[in-house]
Amino acid sequence: LLPIAVQRLQEAGSASVSYEHCVVIGDTPKDVECAHVHGASAIAVATGTYPLMELEKTDAELVIADLSDTEKIIDWIRRK
Repeated sequence: LLPIAVQRLQEAGSASVSYEHCVVIGDTPKDVECAHVHGASAIAVATGTYPLMELEKTDAELVIADLSDTEKIIDWIRRK
């Protein structure tokens, strides 16, 4: 999905977007894998079928229980 999102941004006239400047937010190990295959960072969120402990076994740069702490998430993305 990441290549499709980047392509759509570019087709919409956005400046060139490189994968290493992207952050994928997902709730499965496959989302984390998708991010890393393309050189992007990953935030794993335990709001789907995978529990927090399972997502902590991935190599996501940030693993969180839910999206309620938006300040923490935005701060992390800004520091990236």
